[in-house]
Amino acid sequence: METRDVKSADFAEAAHIAVSWQLPVVFVIENASQDAYAAKCHGIPVHSVDGNDVEAVRDSVAEAVRRAGAGEGPVLVQARTQRSNGVASTDPLVFERQRLIGAGINAGHLYELERRARHLVAEAEAQAKAMLAEEQPQPIREPEVWPAAS
Repeated sequence: METRDVKSADFAEAAHIAVSWQLPVVFVIENASQDAYAAKCHGIPVHSVDGNDVEAVRDSVAEAVRRAGAGEGPVLVQARTQRSNGVASTDPLVFERQRLIGAGINAGHLYELERRARHLVAEAEAQAKAMLAEEQPQPIREPEVWPAAS
C-alpha cells in the first residue's frame, strides 16, 4: 500500500471495519510519514520499521501477524524507505540479494527461489482475479521440493 492509499476512503472504510470487528488484519505501507497518523486516527496500532532492511521488515510483519492472530486486532506496519542514487541502494530486494551472495549463498539458487516466488505470486494474482470474476479458482500449489540452500 502506498501513501495515497492510506488517505483514501477505501482505506478509511477497511480500517473502520477492521477496528470495529477486531479483525486479524495486517496493513503494510511503504515510505510514509503522514500515513502512520492516518492509521492512528482510525485506532490501528502502527509499527514503524526500516523499509530498506528486508530482515527487519520480515520480523516486523511476523510480529504484526502474531499479534493480529492472537486476537489483538488490526496492525499497520510502516516500512520507511529512503531513496538514493543507484539501483542497489534503492531497491531493498536487490540490496538483500547482494548481501546474501556476499554471505556465500549461490546466485543460481537465489535465482531459482525468485523464479518460484514470481510463479507463486502470479498464481495468487490469477486466483484473486478469478475470485473477483466469481469464478471457481484453482488452489495455489506449493512447490513440492525447494532447492537446498548453498
